[in-house]
Amino acid sequence: MAHTHSLIVSLDAAYTDIQLKEVLIDQCWLKKEFPKSHDSSFDTDSACKKFATGLMNARYLELHDGSQLGYEGFCADYYVHKGGDLGKKKAEPPKPKPKKKADHGWLATVNAWMFVIVAGSIIVLFAIITCMYCAKKPQENV
Repeated sequence: MAHTHSLIVSLDAAYTDIQLKEVLIDQCWLKKEFPKSHDSSFDTDSACKKFATGLMNARYLELHDGSQLGYEGFCADYYVHKGGDLGKKKAEPPKPKPKKKADHGWLATVNAWMFVIVAGSIIVLFAIITCMYCAKKPQENV
């Protein structure tokens, strides 16, 4: 488990937890597309993706309640994947509980600013066109 923890520490330093699965899946793709330059210890691409999902689930479980059970299950699965025998049927690592619907308050703020910027641009563009039209229109003498 020490190697798994050091991997998570280095991934935490470089990526957000939201990016974790995509980063791991990208590594699977690199292994598949460039097998001579990107080595992994997974037998197949599907195994690589399965372990990427398993590691992500283990991380989310740790973040949710501090549990190490996800990592223990991940390491046990990997040991069996590499030919080890645990002598007992392995338990599935617990899945993290589904998160409540995320509050996208920042998304609403971004959308509001986008609306203000687009609306302001349209108003400025309309004012410029109006000025150009008025400048070209001959003035009537009264």
